[in-house]
Amino acid sequence: MAKLGQLIPDGGIWMNAQKPEWNDANNALAGNGLSVVTTGYLLRYLRFLQRSIQTCRLTEFSVSKATQQAVQRLVEVLGDPRWKQNGPVSSNDRFELAQANGLVMQDYRDSVREAICHSGSLPASGVLSFLSHAIVAVEGVLQSNRRPDGLWHAYNVLDARPGNPEMKVQNLQLMLEGQVAILSSGFLENETAVSLLEDLAKSDLRSKRHPTYLLYPDRELAGFDELNRISDADLRGNQLLASMAEKGDERLVYEDETGAWRFNETLVNGYALTDCLMQVEGLSLEDLAAIETIYEKVFSHHSFTGRSGTFFGYEGLGSIYWHMVSKLLLAAQEVALAVCKSGESSDELKSRSVAAYYAVQRGLGCRQTPQSYGAFPAEPYSHSQGERGAQQPGLTGQVKEGLLCRLGELGIDFEDGQLSFRPHLLRAAEFVDGVLSFTHARTPLQYESCEDLETPKATVFKNDGQELVFSNGVLDIETSSSILFNRGTVAKVIIQIPSNWLIF
Repeated sequence: MAKLGQLIPDGGIWMNAQKPEWNDANNALAGNGLSVVTTGYLLRYLRFLQRSIQTCRLTEFSVSKATQQAVQRLVEVLGDPRWKQNGPVSSNDRFELAQANGLVMQDYRDSVREAICHSGSLPASGVLSFLSHAIVAVEGVLQSNRRPDGLWHAYNVLDARPGNPEMKVQNLQLMLEGQVAILSSGFLENETAVSLLEDLAKSDLRSKRHPTYLLYPDRELAGFDELNRISDADLRGNQLLASMAEKGDERLVYEDETGAWRFNETLVNGYALTDCLMQVEGLSLEDLAAIETIYEKVFSHHSFTGRSGTFFGYEGLGSIYWHMVSKLLLAAQEVALAVCKSGESSDELKSRSVAAYYAVQRGLGCRQTPQSYGAFPAEPYSHSQGERGAQQPGLTGQVKEGLLCRLGELGIDFEDGQLSFRPHLLRAAEFVDGVLSFTHARTPLQYESCEDLETPKATVFKNDGQELVFSNGVLDIETSSSILFNRGTVAKVIIQIPSNWLIF
């Protein structure tokens, strides 16, 4: 509910809690930032809740009275058809929708703070109605953030001013985070998701030095002398600034020795500008707004993101962040598995999805030479900036994604609480003499490639001499529990894999 209360049409989740997100190189977005990234993950969570409640035996849920009322009001607010209209909403409509959301959550917080939490309840049908409306609204926000080049925005900034019933959204630079989030969200159809992975390889996010991806494209930054320069057109077009310049009044602007017009160096931010303007005689509200607009045009304070827009190291411009590449790998694997498991996917789409997954994997440090990676390839590092090798060694989050991806490649999964061994992304090159051996939960497992099988077959060898055969590669709950909880009853498991399931 808290995130939905901050949902801005066309923009994303408003980061108005002064808390930055995952990438600390974007810390300056806290306040004005709108996160499409969090909106994508919110959709995934909402769909998870929807599936969970649809299969739950409960018909009613106990919640606080404040929560009950907030959910019921959000159903009405998020049911507004403007959330799902094609194309962007107007600035005034965006304000009205965001205000309605925000007021619901404001009343909820006031109720929680000021009153004893009385008990309430919500029927399962009511919760599903709430989730359904929320999903439609979130999908509308995501759809409006597709870029003309087929990629997706990651963050936007919000322009909202006191006394003005409008909210404007400004898109920020292309970022890898946005592509990972939309792929992970489950919003895209399989064909669209595979195309996105292919388009990504041809985009400006592709590194020219490494076979992988940048956090954001490198770009030329303005030189020092180009900063804080007011165009002659803007200066002469503003009557107050032009008059002060003509009189030699340098409280706001001055002309340097090269003839360039600049704001006074004491005007370090918008507050300093406003304080100075308040001391200018004959200032009108129109003058104030016009000069603030010129000031923002010169400095772009509103869209400042942090290191991601001005630094070249430490997750800055032109940097590879290896954890984000691993997150991309996991997202690409989810796409490939969804394609391969779908009965509607063509062989051509399956091949493209598998190729896209392994193309991302080839870019990881562990797949590079020491000369290319700039370090020992098997060691995890934080990032590689533009002109240098891997920097900041340490166990970053990429290790987690690496483990999850390896389980996916091996086809180890759960189906209704049962361990299954049905690999769709496993390469034949990993087998030696037709065998691949490894452990899972400290239990020895052995894959054997077989040409005369159509589906995997698992044989469980127990310590008491028993042998259990599972013809579809899915173990029963009792055997699955014995392995996962390491009860010592299973000696080993041999899984025969159809050879035509393997990737050659």
